[in-house]
This record gives sequence, C-alpha cells and structure tokens, in this order.
Amino acid sequence: MPKTNFYAIGHITCDLLPYSHVSGGTTNSAITAQHLGFQATIITKCPTKHPYIREIEKTGVKVYNLPIKNGYFKDKNTTFKNVYAKNDRRTQYLSETQETISVDDLTSFPKLQQDSVLLVSPVLKEVDTKMFSYLRKFGKLCVAAQGYYRTPLTSGKIKKTIWHTNQILKKNDTISLSDEDLAINGAANANQIIKDLLSQAHMLIYTRNKNGSVIYRASELLNICALKVHKNELFDITGAGDVYVGSFLVAFKVSGDIRLSAIFASLFSGLKIIKKPNRQYGIQSIPTLNDLITFTKSNKRTYIKFLRDNNCKDLGNLLDIFEAQLAQTDP
Repeated sequence: MPKTNFYAIGHITCDLLPYSHVSGGTTNSAITAQHLGFQATIITKCPTKHPYIREIEKTGVKVYNLPIKNGYFKDKNTTFKNVYAKNDRRTQYLSETQETISVDDLTSFPKLQQDSVLLVSPVLKEVDTKMFSYLRKFGKLCVAAQGYYRTPLTSGKIKKTIWHTNQILKKNDTISLSDEDLAINGAANANQIIKDLLSQAHMLIYTRNKNGSVIYRASELLNICALKVHKNELFDITGAGDVYVGSFLVAFKVSGDIRLSAIFASLFSGLKIIKKPNRQYGIQSIPTLNDLITFTKSNKRTYIKFLRDNNCKDLGNLLDIFEAQLAQTDP
C-alpha cells in the first residue's frame, strides 16, 4: 500500500549558529512527516549537488530541486544567523538568499499525487502565492506563514511586517503562525491579525513556545499545554514550530481529530528541544516515532502529567497508526 504524500514547498536554508547546518520550515516539517511514516517531498531551489540535499535525502525525504533561472543564484543558499536573547526571543539576520519559487516554475514541478498533505513554508516570501490555487487541486493546503511576515533591512536584520492576505487564502485552507510572527505593534494588533486570518481560512494553528499552542476553527478554540521542559534541559529550539506543524498535519490527516492531533504535536515538538547525549543541531534533533515511544516509557511521570494538563487519557491509536505507516513500503 503506498504511503500518503507530504509535499513541503520553500527554501532549504543554512543556519550559521552555533555552526553551519541545514534547516528551514520545509526541511523540518518534511523530515517530521517522514519520521511518522509519510512519504515527504521537498520542492525547492538550491545549488545543484549541494551537500544539504544529500543530507536530507538520507532521512528518506525526496528533494525535488527546481531549475534556477538566474545565474546569479546558482551558488546561493538562503542563509540566516539566529541570535537568541535570554527570554528565547530571536533576532534574525539574513546573509544571502536563493531565487524565488514563482508560478512560472509550476511547469517544472514533479507530478503531485491526489489526497496529499501540502505545506507551503517560506522563510522569506520566496513562494509565490499565485500557485496556491494549483496546489489545492491535490489536497488541503496549509500555509506556514512565518516567511510572509519577514522583510530584510539593508543591514540584513529581519523586520516583522504585515502580510496582506486579501484574496490569497480560501475557506478550506489551514494557516499556521507563531507568537514571534505576531510580534508586530503589540497584542491588540496580533488579535486583529488572527481575526482577519480566521475570516479567510478554515483553521489556524498558533504556536506559543513554552506557553503551548492554540487551534482555532470556526467558533472552536482549543488551548493546548506545552510539554514542560526545564531550562537546563533545553537544547535546540529553532524549528520546534515547524515540527509542531508537520506532526499536527500528519496526525490530523490520519485521525481527523483536531484536539488529539494538537496534543500529539505539542508532545512531539517538545521532544525536539530536549537535550540528549551527542545530539546535534538542526535536523539531527528532530525526533522519531521511536524517540516518542521511548520517552513515554522512560519518562512516564512527565508524560502522564502532560496528558493530564491537556485533559487527555492517552494518544488513542495514533502511535499504532504511525507504526503501521512506517512499516509500509511503496510498490
């Protein structure tokens, strides 16, 4: 039986700190989906034969590298320096960027399969919103909006700016963003952004770091507690929101249960930031299903408290479903 397809569209990035390593919303979300038994494909633009492509493909994720049309970008890779303050607030600096992925690139896209999970996850407005209508033909679209709220200054520092979404989103779309994305002119403005997005999209995933997450759908609002991680246990928080979105989308795809999917995503993304012996930064810190199962057994008290905090008895049959998916092989 073929695996469900998960397509992630956007740039593969380089994070410079604490050392150069592969990252990006598309990368982190796709590897998350692959770790949970989906067949993930990244559609991107990256220098030909870049070592990051091979590193990602070792996880089982397919990388479909679109042709770079402007020779200026042939050796460029979108690169960030992420600097964190003591309160975990991030300041980003852009070093270089790759060519945008425009609607004209659709003629070079791979053949997409029906009933797939489709995630647009730009880091810097690089995915043309005009292609959304085409992507919707193959499944429900999720837009991880972080990159649409970023604008680089001449210094390279990333500034948060408003994303005007009129006539871009549709009622069946899901959109995800974080408290970092909404750090634009205070809480009142953030609430207005959420209200405006909900008037256009079907569902909104709002991740709030250690304060958990909120899922909005129509008149429904779900507050989900985060996994409690002590300061001395923290390791690599960059990309935790990407892991949340990836795990939520695949859990919701197989279960149809919003609340259970959000609780699962909160737990799974929490494991991403926990310090472990010999753990490396970047994609090496993305948990696997086996990591999750091991955690629930070896940290039973923490796991049970997490479930109780979320008024949840267990994760239902999600773990069994993911184990079955991992055992599948495509013909």
